[in-house]
Amino acid sequence: MDNIKSVTLMETFIKSGGYRSLKFAKLKKDKIVNEVKNHLKDSELKRHEFSRYGLVAKFAMNRDFKWDYIGLNDYLADLGLLIPVAKMLPDKELKAEEVYERIKDFELPRKSYSLKPSFNKDGKNYNTFNEEELEIYEQLNLDMLLNVFDAAKRDVLGCEEHYESIKQEIMSCGVLQDKKKIKYAFGSLSLSLKKEGYDINSIEGEYGIDFLINYTKPDMNKLNEFILQGTITQGEVFQFRKDVTSEDKEMKFTLMEIEDEHKQIQMLSSRSLKASLARELE
Repeated sequence: MDNIKSVTLMETFIKSGGYRSLKFAKLKKDKIVNEVKNHLKDSELKRHEFSRYGLVAKFAMNRDFKWDYIGLNDYLADLGLLIPVAKMLPDKELKAEEVYERIKDFELPRKSYSLKPSFNKDGKNYNTFNEEELEIYEQLNLDMLLNVFDAAKRDVLGCEEHYESIKQEIMSCGVLQDKKKIKYAFGSLSLSLKKEGYDINSIEGEYGIDFLINYTKPDMNKLNEFILQGTITQGEVFQFRKDVTSEDKEMKFTLMEIEDEHKQIQMLSSRSLKASLARELE
């Protein structure tokens, strides 16, 4: 077992503290963000800019919506847009509706792998750390928290990049690709092919457009492309959703670089302008 590439890589990563460092880095960053939130939560302001650190903190409500997907699908079908944007409902819902067996043979070929590590007692012991180490951040003032946030963020990115490179090597292991699951000293490694979705055109050809209206929902990324092209407006789409946000829902807190906020605003402005120009040119 020791000479299997995937096992050697994962054992080395765990023994070197790589996985533990990744867990700790994520929790440390989350702890810092949460403590910054605690310092600002009683303020009447929803946006706080800290130019000295190049950071902005924001409280915003992530609203919850209930969609009338059948109504939206019917509307899109009339415009000839349903097939280009449709994706099947999750398999669990399709099975509940007793239609999964009718469409399972239309699944697209799976091409890329995903890796799931599971840890036994020894693996969990290696990956354990003293969470009391994070309590120090509860004692820091706001300036000190903002000062250490950048380093914490870079720690997470560095650990994630390292782990991702290890995972890519592990997933290339021929033995693991053949067996799909390997047990080793610290647990097991499971490899599975990611689902790519279904052949929507073939399903429509077999069962008709009404089947898609009832058992799909739009891929919002694809639908957004048609909005940007001016083919359909955002208002036409949003008429099929209802705001069901609870009055006592907690606002989401975000801490980010000011530069990243500017990029988000510019991207949203560019998309809005693109959609407006597309409609004017019709």
